[in-house]
Amino acid sequence: MRDSSSYIQPTGDLNTVRMGLARNCAALPRAFYSALERCVLGSPKQLLTACSRSHQVGLLGESLELSSLSQLTPPWLMESIEKINATNRLLFDVFETTCLELEYLCSLVDLTPVRIKGLSACRRLYADIGSRPVRDIDVLIERGNAEALYKIALTLGFVQGRFDSLTQTIVPVSTSIDLNSDYEFPRMVRAVQIDGDKNDILDVFRHEEESKYFFEAENPLVVYVPLEIHFDLDLPGRIPWRGSKEVDLPDQKWHHLLEDDEVLYLCFKAYADIEIYRKAKGIKLISDIHRLLRRSNCHTDQPMLRARALQHGLQVPVDWVLQFLGKQPDATCVYGGLES
Repeated sequence: MRDSSSYIQPTGDLNTVRMGLARNCAALPRAFYSALERCVLGSPKQLLTACSRSHQVGLLGESLELSSLSQLTPPWLMESIEKINATNRLLFDVFETTCLELEYLCSLVDLTPVRIKGLSACRRLYADIGSRPVRDIDVLIERGNAEALYKIALTLGFVQGRFDSLTQTIVPVSTSIDLNSDYEFPRMVRAVQIDGDKNDILDVFRHEEESKYFFEAENPLVVYVPLEIHFDLDLPGRIPWRGSKEVDLPDQKWHHLLEDDEVLYLCFKAYADIEIYRKAKGIKLISDIHRLLRRSNCHTDQPMLRARALQHGLQVPVDWVLQFLGKQPDATCVYGGLES
């Protein structure tokens, strides 16, 4: 083994790794693995911190195993990766169970909420649900049924607001909503008791902003499950959605967006999160897009995607994402949001 003291990590290695993880580690250039090796041997703590902030720890573990770099990786790092993956699986189960309760009550009154973002992508696109962290529940409903869905959420114990760990109270985030011009209700939360080692779980989130409002760190440990009810994908009419379809998975009965609408929406969200709001965790949406575009049953090709983006004034975020994924010539994007 080479002496790790000889590895002076260039500033760009962490960004190279995080950008590469988003593109699917099974088909990456040698430069990615060279950067990953330098990070593993030269600055493993910084590597774990960076991937925690961008919600890519599970993808990091997969890449280390695939490339055999796990043999060079400090044992504590591999243990930390597995602990984080286990916590992600636990939280996913809590969130999905809560969402299934909501969907069941909706089915009794002929409402069909559509899962968007995390819960939808994790189940459909990732072999290991621990590789794709989910930190809230996002559902979409027709504008005319939004208020009915909101009332159903209230019957499940959701309340409007967010949990503040400093005051140990639920703090209102907004008091008004216009069903004609807005596109989502204010955030709601529901307290759910979970089983698990409190210290292990809280340690996983020490680098994530969610830890500020996510947990009530007492015994028993309580997670405040956030719910966002959308009745449009953005400002009214900006990002179209033309319906949904039932998921194609065994023993699963819930709805997701049509793939071409979903890709367009995720491109917009990824661009906004990373480039505008400077949120490194937005890179997980790039991973979702990459997997959607590679699915055999996804009918979205690049010309179609770019044509629809032009039609709806979304060509900047779509071109940005395609450059990120290396699907556009002369890619010159600067991913400033990943520097946080």
